[in-house]
Amino acid sequence: MELEKAEEKQQDFIPPDAWPLFLENLQGFVYCYDESGLITYANPVCAEVLGCSPEHLKGKTLLDFIPPVHRIQEGDALMELHRSTTQVSRRVVLTDASQHEKQYRLNLLPVIKDSVLTGGIAILEPIREADQIEQALLRSEALYRELFETSLDGIAVVDPNGIFLDCNPAFAELLGFDSRESVLN
Repeated sequence: MELEKAEEKQQDFIPPDAWPLFLENLQGFVYCYDESGLITYANPVCAEVLGCSPEHLKGKTLLDFIPPVHRIQEGDALMELHRSTTQVSRRVVLTDASQHEKQYRLNLLPVIKDSVLTGGIAILEPIREADQIEQALLRSEALYRELFETSLDGIAVVDPNGIFLDCNPAFAELLGFDSRESVLN
């Protein structure tokens, strides 16, 4: 009952015949896909970014625009996401019109009719360079922390006054302490 009310309100807000005009003029990257992940519609912005006409995109999958090295790693998982019956989001690397790799956030919104997945709508959002730098920094920090914590060598960080700021478990053990907290206190 609630779903029917929501659908009625949606039709009042944007009539069904206005959706094509809405999608054509949307500034975001949008494409629609069928139950097997084949592109059935792409708005002009999406087609421009991927380097071909909207008509040329029909019948292709997003895999056709993923660089081969990423396709091998992510291809099956990405196509499986297109068959999901729940909204999903993930980072993807695509080749743009000039054959440069760019990162996007892919948001997939399934369309379900009579309890059957009939396809969906995909929205691609470019990931800004600042976001990419932040993610690289977070990965680097995580790697540093893992190496620091798991090293069999004793490692300590000391300020100019000789005060321990941090140490790993191997350093604490080397000094005969039960934990690194004991060294730092």
